Amino acid sequence: MSMVEIKGLGREKDESYPHHEMDYQVDASPKLKLEIISSDEECEKIIDAIKQHAHTGRRGDGKVVVYEIRELHSIRTGEKGEGAS
Repeated sequence: MSMVEIKGLGREKDESYPHHEMDYQVDASPKLKLEIISSDEECEKIIDAIKQHAHTGRRGDGKVVVYEIRELHSIRTGEKGEGAS
C-alpha cells in the first residue's frame, strides 16, 4: 500500500446558494490517494473498508477505482508475479 498526499480539483455546488443549480470550480484542496495491490479475493473487503471509513456524506469523499494488474515485477529481486509482492 502507498499513501500519497495530492491536491484535488472538483466541481461542487455552492452551498451558500442551495437553490442555485450552477456548479463552480473549486480551488485545489488537499487529498490523500491510496494505492493498494491485492488479490481478487481481498478486493471487495478492501473497497468496503475504505467506503465505510472514508464516507462523510459530503461532496469530495472521493472515488475507489479498481484496475486489473497484468504483471508485477520486483526491481530489487527480479521476481515476477505474486512472488514480486
